[in-house]
Amino acid sequence: MAISLKLDFEPIRPRAVSVVAVVWLYLGVSWLAIAFVMLPAFVMMSSLAGSFFFWPIGVYWFGVAAIAGFAVRGALQLLQLRSRGRQHLEWASWATFALFLLFTLHLCSAFGSIPTYYGTSTYFDITRVVWPFLGGTLMSLPFVFMARALRSDEVRYAVRDAEVRRGG
Repeated sequence: MAISLKLDFEPIRPRAVSVVAVVWLYLGVSWLAIAFVMLPAFVMMSSLAGSFFFWPIGVYWFGVAAIAGFAVRGALQLLQLRSRGRQHLEWASWATFALFLLFTLHLCSAFGSIPTYYGTSTYFDITRVVWPFLGGTLMSLPFVFMARALRSDEVRYAVRDAEVRRGG
């Protein structure tokens, strides 16, 4: 017996809406599952190490988990062509882009700082930062593309028309 959802109208959903919503559903659920496992592990590693070495990574994990929870709800609403879902996923896309860039800059500062022989000071080697920066930037660009796709006229008009048909 198949479970079906009966709608009182047949919305015309743009392909960009379906793709972005499904991508965010996958990312959100998988990131929440990873955060469910990694956050307790992060706390244990920090307590075992006796230092705050792992805290910056934990802050990023908390950010990813918060964005993922927000995005899953937005993706489910966007599949129903609700304007709130479009706004939530656009916000989640920009927030993930910013979080990935912050994490990239954090890693670049760690990779580029080289202590001197006596350990009294450090100098910054730009050649050790180029590839991590390019990699992090390229990994964050799909979130910009998703946010821009959600801003397109086709998506906004489809969501608006669905809201009008629903009467709200």
